[in-house]
Amino acid sequence: MSEKEEIQADREKFIGQWGKGLRIRHIAHSLCFARYNALNRIIGLTATILAALVSTAVIVSLKSGTDTEKAVAGDFSVLAALFAAANTFLKLGELASKHSRAVAAFGQLSGNWNFQNAGKRM
Repeated sequence: MSEKEEIQADREKFIGQWGKGLRIRHIAHSLCFARYNALNRIIGLTATILAALVSTAVIVSLKSGTDTEKAVAGDFSVLAALFAAANTFLKLGELASKHSRAVAAFGQLSGNWNFQNAGKRM
């Protein structure tokens, strides 16, 4: 194999590895986006449901609540606060948004790469 052919083979190998890396990063960001988006929804929905239960339990316990009912309302209140704090602290929606933008960028880059190199791989 001549030096020119070796350089061409190395170039094609590099381009192939680069394209594979693009696909891997695109898939990884897609998976991260899906996971953080789902966690954001789960934690946010749980916090909302717990807050609704707290308000209902407080209203019920104020009228004719036993100590147990008041304790349950207090427990739900603490849980709702924990879930809301976790959602705020973890910023899962923000992470999901960043991964979504990365998915779009890698998708566009990968699409451009595929278009430019389509004839070269044949």
